Amino acid sequence: MKVEGSNFVASAVWEQRPDGWTCIEADPTLAWLKGRSDVGVGWFMQRKGWQYSWTAINEEQCTPVT
Repeated sequence: MKVEGSNFVASAVWEQRPDGWTCIEADPTLAWLKGRSDVGVGWFMQRKGWQYSWTAINEEQCTPVT
């Protein structure tokens, strides 16, 4: 997920789990998303006036963090 506010651009990584989507990694600006489900996130972003977009990635595009 890419989020653009009036004074920042940040991203968050989401993982699909049996009970829905969960944020597993986020830039410091979006750190509050980590561990949360996707329920209500889009509504909150719109309310703040932030633009957001989703980009799908696959394992070949991921680089392990060491």
